[in-house]
Amino acid sequence: MLVLLAKGSRGWHLLLTFALLAGCAKTLDTETPTKQSTKAGVLLRDCVVPMPGDVVSWTTPATVAYPDGVLWIFPSVNLSDGALVRGAATWLASADAACAGPPELLRKPDGSLASLLALNGPEVAANASRTDGRSFALVPQAGFSDAGVGYLYYDHVLIGPGASDPDLVGTGVCVLDIVAGTCARAVDANGSTVLWIGDDLPVRSAFVEAGTAYLLACRQPASLMQSCTLARVSPSGAATPSAYQYFDAFQGWVASRAQGTQVLSDLAEVSLSCNPFLARYVVLLTDPFGGKVSLRTSVALDQSFGNLLPLFTAAASSPDSWIDGGAEQTSLRGEDGRVIHMLHGAGSSAARELHFASYRFDQVVE
Repeated sequence: MLVLLAKGSRGWHLLLTFALLAGCAKTLDTETPTKQSTKAGVLLRDCVVPMPGDVVSWTTPATVAYPDGVLWIFPSVNLSDGALVRGAATWLASADAACAGPPELLRKPDGSLASLLALNGPEVAANASRTDGRSFALVPQAGFSDAGVGYLYYDHVLIGPGASDPDLVGTGVCVLDIVAGTCARAVDANGSTVLWIGDDLPVRSAFVEAGTAYLLACRQPASLMQSCTLARVSPSGAATPSAYQYFDAFQGWVASRAQGTQVLSDLAEVSLSCNPFLARYVVLLTDPFGGKVSLRTSVALDQSFGNLLPLFTAAASSPDSWIDGGAEQTSLRGEDGRVIHMLHGAGSSAARELHFASYRFDQVVE
């Protein structure tokens, strides 16, 4: 057993309107504001998350929100002894703890870093036998929790040789047990952990509302292009591809992924959720090149997201840095969603800094 030491231009125009989803928008004030402020709010902090003493570098983690905190799962962590650990994890109980000191990573009883998302035996053996300079890896992307159970979506990728871009093999999902330090990878009828082949369902953000999980899946059909669609599933059916439904602007929620309507085309890191303070569904968008963080909102997931609202510019560690991550830490919100927190990475491919940003809205925005 492992021990946790620390607890249009968007590609479509909606022609039909379906029933509003209950929950996020039900308290919406239907009166049109007479004046909109040009300043949405204020950046409260953008601090660097300190590394533990035995960590040399790390990549930006995927995050899974729980009612009492958030779990970070790192694609890779490089240690001072030269070891590379994939799938290391840590627990964050509060926003103030993010930069107060180095996070305590999940460790084995002997003190070494645990790997929450790890290759199985046959995959390890297959990597060892390769002669093309490539290797198979698992990359955590996004997840959600429901009734105390966490679900993590991850990419199966081929990496190398060198720093070449990874090839996406497909998507899998695993069920988290943060006490045992494991994530049980779901398999299909053929025993494969690749539940969705290629870019069938590249999940980049997920959240739960009223017992249903909503996912934002984003594909890159060409360089500097992105197309995002919506999917939904009951948490109990998360490991069953046939249980998923996809949003079609003409027919509502349908079983065919091919009918999914593009809801966003911003070239940005995305984070989808429901914000009680704004009484809107919101997508936090982070520009990977300029670091600009913006917001789009909608009164319902089956309606169009609105115009881009600039919030702040994410900090970069150097002029040649690029930004990734940008996941809102929804379980750490303050003032019922008036204060939001975002985690992003900045730096070169060789060295990444983790930044934790907090932002407070001055007023309800649309």
